[in-house]
Formats: sequence, C-alpha cells, structure tokens
Amino acid sequence: MYHMPRTEGRWIVALLLVLVTAVGCKQEEKQPPSLTGPVHTVDLRMAMVFLHGAHEYELASTYINEFGTLFKLDTLRFVLSNTIVTDDDGSTVGSFPGRVLLVDASQGIDTFALGSLAAVHIHLMSWTLGLGTTTNH
Repeated sequence: MYHMPRTEGRWIVALLLVLVTAVGCKQEEKQPPSLTGPVHTVDLRMAMVFLHGAHEYELASTYINEFGTLFKLDTLRFVLSNTIVTDDDGSTVGSFPGRVLLVDASQGIDTFALGSLAAVHIHLMSWTLGLGTTTNH
C-alpha cells in the first residue's frame, strides 16, 4: 500500500483549496448605467447643418472629393419624412409620420419643429429620404 508523504499531501490539499476557491467565486457582472429618470415632454426641434470637413459647406464653391475630382453644387435641396425617434433599447419613443421637411442648403442652418415628445432619453432619429409610398403618388 502506498502512503503519501505529508508534504506532498499538503500541496495537493492546498491546490484543491485554491481551485475550489477560484471556481466557487463568481465575479459580479457590471450592469450598464440605467437611463431612468423623470420623463419630460418637450417640443422637439432639429437643425440641419451642412459641413465639408471641419467648416461650413458653401454653395457654388469648388471642392475636391476623395477620388481627386473637382465638384461644385449650386443647389442642394431634399425632402425628409417619416421621422422616428428611438431610445437606447431601440424602442420607438416618438414618430412624426405626417411631418415633411424640405431641407435647403442655401438657408445655412435649417431648423425644423417636429412636434411634442415625452421621453427620458433620445438615442437615435431616423428619416425617410423623400416621401413614403403612400404620400408620393
């Protein structure tokens, strides 16, 4: 019969104790900060600013694109519709399907009133470029 020397037995017990301790400990998971708080009703407004690089875009100025081609825009206008506002969870906190925005770069900074909205936090706004199929007939 084999008898384990006392020092070897102590090392095995110590190793098992370390393994049990390491496996038995659970590290607390960090929860993301909560975006709870008072819900505020606000009149939501949006500003559209046109930039080229770090400075304001100027119509009728000549610029160079990433392919080295010179270009100039004398007029830049487009329509945005069907604004949807979402929070961090991707839940819709507001939508403005009937609000159509005519954006015109010649105005410098265009500011639009979208409507009233009640939310704790806004994470993302999305639009339809142009008109939706029901409006565009």
